[in-house]
Amino acid sequence: MVPPSFFLAAIPDAPDDALPGIVDLKGDAAANFLSHIYDTCHRVSPLTRYTSRGVVKGLPYREIVKLTQRFEGVPAAVILSVHESPDPGILGQGSYGRVLLGTFQSQDVAIKVPNRRCSRKAILKEFAFGFLLCHPHVLRSLGIIDTPLPRIITSRMINGHIGEYLRVSDSGLKDMCRLVTEIADALAYMHGLKIVHGDLRVPNILIDSGGHVRIGDFGKSGFDGSTAPSSGGELIGAAGYLAPELVDPEAFELPDPVRPSLRSDMFAFGSTVYEIFEGKPPFSRLNNVQIAVRISHRKRCSRPRAIPEGLWELISCCWEHDPSTRPDAETVHDRSRTLVGGA
Repeated sequence: MVPPSFFLAAIPDAPDDALPGIVDLKGDAAANFLSHIYDTCHRVSPLTRYTSRGVVKGLPYREIVKLTQRFEGVPAAVILSVHESPDPGILGQGSYGRVLLGTFQSQDVAIKVPNRRCSRKAILKEFAFGFLLCHPHVLRSLGIIDTPLPRIITSRMINGHIGEYLRVSDSGLKDMCRLVTEIADALAYMHGLKIVHGDLRVPNILIDSGGHVRIGDFGKSGFDGSTAPSSGGELIGAAGYLAPELVDPEAFELPDPVRPSLRSDMFAFGSTVYEIFEGKPPFSRLNNVQIAVRISHRKRCSRPRAIPEGLWELISCCWEHDPSTRPDAETVHDRSRTLVGGA
């Protein structure tokens, strides 16, 4: 466990026998606390912070993320001076904005430039998740450029996302199963912290220079069971990745709009694995409305010949209509590891 002194040292005049409510900190107390947390995480080696499940036991992730959003300040330890490359330095773009190429300490980095519809609070929340999470298959935020709409800095993933990587690589069945296992490993780590990714799909699964998975894009991430509104007030994602309870919450007696959950992440995992092997997302020939209708009426894609039987059984379990019957990420990770051995 992280000792209470780790937190108390950041809070002036804190009592020795109790940790004040982190989310209630204000002014200098909030600034000092966040600086202490982010500076410590910035300096500590990822290998030191990483345990068997990548969890720093006792670190109050939920409270740190909430305070980061509420305070809206950026600790000096994570403010980076990055050189933006001139055009053509655009690595990607979408509804969120653009990703530019930059350099930091002679290394290529990616700079996520949000569009004007993004809020500072939402960007800081995304940064906090990316910075505090520490796992070999999670794309960690390196720091931030502190502009009115902050720009998040990550390492550049030269192999692009997993779909792009598989189109140009000579990956065989065993290597593809390994990639699936790495995705499940990262998801099990996040879910162990009760963190929901919220937008798990092929474009958000990047591949590093060594050919390994790095899950990124935490703009829709949150904590399981949270009642806070989702970023942007709506669900954004490819329709074939959305679990039926997200498509039709009323049928599940859930509030509308409903937040993504650990179980909806598992549905998205099934769709992700399907696309990895099939080369296209579920129901790719249909529009979003048609896909939503099919999913809500318990329709699923048939098994492509490229997907081994054992893996198809795993996908089918993740696609269960009832969220409570879907396997958790830890179970999926364990099962996927056996598939790698048999591929």
